[in-house]
Amino acid sequence: MIRDHWQVEALHRVRDVTFAEDASQLRTGTAPRAMATWRNLAIGALRLAGDTNLASALRHNARDAHRPLTLLGLTWAVPVEEVGDEYVVPVPGY
Repeated sequence: MIRDHWQVEALHRVRDVTFAEDASQLRTGTAPRAMATWRNLAIGALRLAGDTNLASALRHNARDAHRPLTLLGLTWAVPVEEVGDEYVVPVPGY
């Protein structure tokens, strides 16, 4: 029982340190719970992918909108072409 308590506290600490959850100004309705759910999803997905430094992994995934979707096993509905380090949506006729 004590171990379970500290596992929950560890998750709260990660959410607060990595996402500054205590500084969040979401206070009404279901917004705080919804954001905590999204943060837990991000933490879980990154840990399952083998990332140990969550802050670094978040920055890495924030640089390209495709990375978080790929991490979750989702794909874009529009075709994209990789050009160097970026992804480009091809425009027909150009």
